[in-house]
Amino acid sequence: MSGFLFLAVLGLQDARGLDAWQAGCYVLPMAAVPIANLPPAGDPTAACGNFPNSYPPVGLTWHRVDRPAKSSG
Repeated sequence: MSGFLFLAVLGLQDARGLDAWQAGCYVLPMAAVPIANLPPAGDPTAACGNFPNSYPPVGLTWHRVDRPAKSSG
């Protein structure tokens, strides 16, 4: 994401002739949305745990995978 924002600022400066401050203000909403969504996304993750990512053809597995307890032996 940060690489895209960097290149977007450079592109705005080159294509539209904006200075760095103006170009940064243009891309600020694109950076603010993921930052604003971090705290709400943490609540479901804390409650349910993260979900394992399966490789296709299964796709994402949207059920919790219970792993057997590790034996202490």
